[in-house]
Amino acid sequence: MIEGSRLGNLRAKNVQSITFNINGFLKNVGPVHTRLRELAMRTGVKIIDPLDTFCVNGICPVIDKYGNPLYKDSGHLTAKYARSKASFIDATLF
Repeated sequence: MIEGSRLGNLRAKNVQSITFNINGFLKNVGPVHTRLRELAMRTGVKIIDPLDTFCVNGICPVIDKYGNPLYKDSGHLTAKYARSKASFIDATLF
């Protein structure tokens, strides 16, 4: 990731500072997220929410410690990262 201006002063961004803030995301989708959880609780449906696994203290990484992207676009994880974190599904399937 690069930061700065294309007119000069371009530099590599600190890998550790590139994150996705879940609180900002939930501010936008919060009402829908809350409603779905309420419906699931009322109907006995098990929620599979990857945010609990991918995010720690409200911060979700978007690149790994080597600078490799964890997302292939704005809303989809790379296959490698998804496989490495897919254990959150195990409790539901087994």
